Amino acid sequence: MSQSYLIVVMAAGLLVAWAGLLRSFGWRAHIAESNYQSNLIRLEEALLANPAPASIVGSSITGRLMPEYFDETSLGRIGNLGLDGSGPLLGLELLASRSEVSPVVVIEANLLMVPEGVNDRALRNAVNGFGFKLAGRTPMLRAETRPTSLIYSWLKRRKDAMAGSNLTSSDAGTSPVGPSTQEVRLDQNTPAELAAHQQRVFELCQRLQSRGRRLILLRFPISTSIVQTQFHPLDFTGRLATELQIRRVDLGLELRKRGHEPRFTDGTHLNPQSARLAASILDQIVKE
Repeated sequence: MSQSYLIVVMAAGLLVAWAGLLRSFGWRAHIAESNYQSNLIRLEEALLANPAPASIVGSSITGRLMPEYFDETSLGRIGNLGLDGSGPLLGLELLASRSEVSPVVVIEANLLMVPEGVNDRALRNAVNGFGFKLAGRTPMLRAETRPTSLIYSWLKRRKDAMAGSNLTSSDAGTSPVGPSTQEVRLDQNTPAELAAHQQRVFELCQRLQSRGRRLILLRFPISTSIVQTQFHPLDFTGRLATELQIRRVDLGLELRKRGHEPRFTDGTHLNPQSARLAASILDQIVKE
């Protein structure tokens, strides 16, 4: 028996054993050691599985709503297309191109005005590539099954759980991370590019509405100026909501109504405690 044949047999045996472990223990990664792999996990979960009761599209701000935060809600799961280094446009485009879409689509308003960039194009190519299609037919090849991602995801959950258990009443107060000097940068896009982006967003929203999907514009609380776009002269979310009759929700206001001051890991992304409560609020909003 040749050495090459033995290697193939051993490799096949390891794959079968790994698939059995994944199936037996239900191991799945929800986040990975790199933004790209984290995005693949979200894309595969949202686009390859049966449509969730609701989908949400956005940037890494939205991506911080981890799947386990919805476990105890009536939704059970949400198709999270909050993609690191990306924005709502790509998520809208991917959902609009699917034959089956969640009945409710929540759109992150914060970065809706920002046109696509290099990351968006790379992720679009990945979704349209052979590897993504193969992962749809062979679940054990999905990004959520990578050993390094499983370990990273477990460590992240453990860290978040420890942080939650160490919170005191003073930690839950009203002192969010201080502001940053970062700002939304649209000066690299021409007026024609910005207009084309805006038109594309309107068209995708209209296409989803024409298929009976209910849309919700959700503005996340941010302690930095990087996405305080409601004051930006090029922000078109107000006009989008008015013309297409889309409901607008201020998540920061909803959190404060419940006595919780939003807190952040870095001034932009909600910390686990705030994100968990945000998931509960989102569950209520979708049901209304």
